[in-house]
Formats: sequence, C-alpha cells, structure tokens
Amino acid sequence: MINRRPSSWIHRFSRLIIGAIAAVGIADTGYLTSVKLAGNGVACSSEGCNQVLSSPYANVFGLPLTLFGLLAYVAIAVLAIAPLVIPAQNNKKFQGQLQDLTWLGIFLGSTAMAVFSGYLMYLLAFVIQAACPFCIVSAICSFSIWILTLVGREWDDIGQLLFRGLAIAALTALVTLGIYSGVGGAVGSGNTTSEITTLEPSGAPNKENGWTITSKSGASEIALAEHLKKVDAKMYGGFFCSHCHNQKQLFGREAFKSSINYIECAPDGKNSQSALCEKEGIKGFPTWDIKGKKYAGTQSPEQLAKASDYQGAQEFLYSKLMPKRPE
Repeated sequence: MINRRPSSWIHRFSRLIIGAIAAVGIADTGYLTSVKLAGNGVACSSEGCNQVLSSPYANVFGLPLTLFGLLAYVAIAVLAIAPLVIPAQNNKKFQGQLQDLTWLGIFLGSTAMAVFSGYLMYLLAFVIQAACPFCIVSAICSFSIWILTLVGREWDDIGQLLFRGLAIAALTALVTLGIYSGVGGAVGSGNTTSEITTLEPSGAPNKENGWTITSKSGASEIALAEHLKKVDAKMYGGFFCSHCHNQKQLFGREAFKSSINYIECAPDGKNSQSALCEKEGIKGFPTWDIKGKKYAGTQSPEQLAKASDYQGAQEFLYSKLMPKRPE
C-alpha cells in the first residue's frame, strides 16, 4: 500500500511533527475545556472567546465541544507516535501493519477534524461574528495535520485515499449540520436583531407553560442562564403570571428552557410545587432565589448578573424592552 522507504526529511519526521502539532491542539482544547467546565466565563483577554464559549454552538450533547476536540487530538497523537515506540526488530510485519493502519486513521481523523474546523470558522465569521484566538489555533492545527498526512508519506493508491477522504468529509458535514440544525439563529453578537418589540404576552396563558416564549436567546443570555444554573439559582412563578412571562422573554426560549431552574407555584399549574413555594415564603411572582437571597419582581439580566456574581459577556438583547421603574 505504501513505500516504506521515505526519501525526504518530511517523510522521516512527519509523525513527530504531527505528534507535536497534536500536542499543541491538546493544550489548546484542554485549556478551553477546563475553562468551560469551571464555568467562569472567561477564556482569554478577547471578548470573542467569551462569546464563542457562551454560544449554543459551544456544547454538543450537553458536553463542551472543546472536550470532543481534546479527545480527537489525543487520538491523533496516539496514532502518530504509537509505531515509533515499537521496536522494529521485534516484529517488523506487525509494525508495518501498524504503520499502514495508523496512517489511514490519522488521514481519516484529520479529514473529519478539518471539515468540522472549517464549519466552525464559518460560524465565527458569519454567525457568532467574533474572533477567538484559541479556536483559530485549533483550526490551524487541524488543517496542518491533514496536510502533513498527505505529504508526510508516499501513498501508493492516491485515488482510493481521496475517495475515502471524500466519504468521511461528506459524512462529517452531514453529522455536523444535523447536530446544529436546531441552533441556527439562536446566537449573535451585539448587533443581533431582536425578533420581538415587547415583553408583554398576548392572549390567554395555558397550563402547560403559560404563554409561548417568542424571543430567541443571544450568546449572553445563554451564558447568564448557564451561570445561574451553576450557582443553583431558582425562579419561582406561576403560569398565569404575565411578569413571569416577561422574565422568560428576557432570557429567550433556548436559554430559559435549557438552564433556568423554574419552579411552578400555581396549585393548578403543570408540575406544581406549591408546597415548596409556601415553605419558602414566596408571596409574589416572579421571585428569584440566588445564593440564599430573595429578589421579587421581574429582574433585568444585568440585575441577575450582579446578584449572582456573573462575570461573562453582558450584551443582552432585550434589556431595552424592560419598562422604566419609577424613581
């Protein structure tokens, strides 16, 4: 399948170079994963990093996307280095087979990573509209590994290799679009256009969830909601309460449904916990319980951020729709 007698320096050192690049990717994604899991909302001095990490694109199946990137780089590093640590004189046939299999694994894996990284770069440029240096470094690493895999050895059947690469690229694209099919339009930077002009509901509520949340969440709303979840904040409300609906609108449907711990206090509401509300002394709706302190009434995102010590991005989309409180 291959020529096992490389004739240039790139062939002799390609595995070591790929392993080194994978190590950079491990450090890069490892750092972002630790930041994301720690929940401190700050990855670097650039505001773009905060926007990217707090966007709905930053999580897959409830886990940080960077964690999957970390695992991918670890796999590439193992595939690149494994044949180098097996003494050739012990089992030359086995080492030759291992060389073949690991090279193919690196090529297919790096192809998938390059395609996915290309999509993420598109999101950064045109959807999230933010520059994240760590994300760009990871993309460079992915593309570099893919290129080195192509030129780092002499492939006998380049046609078959490209066919496999195209198949993996197509599969990766389909899976990626499937994963993010429901996320489109849920994020944006400060220039995101709001689709609502008022927080107030119209019509009558239903006992399932009150009024339908019609606002879309921005990156800051999602980041704040995730932070409130981490600090075990609770929102007490009733399905019939228009002020509770206003509070939900301030977060947007994606952020509220995924992260806010909402407790239904109306006895005839869905999943009612009226006994708990009575025990906690809830007198009006909505009421927030944040770090042991109660906050009555609709709270602006900025107020919730201050009460919960949230330090992330605060480009909230709907704060301007909050009614002016009397002085």
